[in-house]
Amino acid sequence: QKNVDGDFAFAHVQYINREAAFTNRGGCVATGHHLPQWANDSPLRFFHAADRFERANGERYKEIVFSLPQELTVEQNREIIDRFLEKHLKGHYYAWAIHEKVGTLSSGERQPHVHIMFSTREIDAQERQQERTPEKFFQRANKKHPERGGCAKAEKWVGKKRKDYLLHIREDFAKIQNAVLEKYGVPVRVDRQVDQGVARQR
Repeated sequence: QKNVDGDFAFAHVQYINREAAFTNRGGCVATGHHLPQWANDSPLRFFHAADRFERANGERYKEIVFSLPQELTVEQNREIIDRFLEKHLKGHYYAWAIHEKVGTLSSGERQPHVHIMFSTREIDAQERQQERTPEKFFQRANKKHPERGGCAKAEKWVGKKRKDYLLHIREDFAKIQNAVLEKYGVPVRVDRQVDQGVARQR
């Protein structure tokens, strides 16, 4: 159930949501998720199931971390996140959290950013029609008989061209930010060449 670095998915979701042992760290100003009904609106329950039912040494989640414009409010930055999720993660189960703390080396400036954790398993027609059990969802997919296996992992996240897709979403995230900045009359723009985001996998 452990990854090579010993990080459990359920522990990481506690970290991004500042729960349990991470409560005192603070700085979590907003959270959200898209989960199956069996998770009962609990990212912890969903990612604990990933730890339990994904194959040994299998990838249980990916995480994307994006910086957010400090010129926008939390609610305005949520518009950026919602647009990104709708375009790139609509077919996945995920949880996100906005962190905002004043950096010790930032001369008092805010440093808002978002953590997005998601399963690379893509919601298929069978899952939309009738949700699988947690154990079934994280099983190997069965192409001939989808109802007998889990949801397949999306090629864009795990395939040979995943690096190209990461570059695409990086560029797209900059465009989304700039559109929202323009909407609220903020006279700054984001350059996709700036190191504003990073993707990790577990």
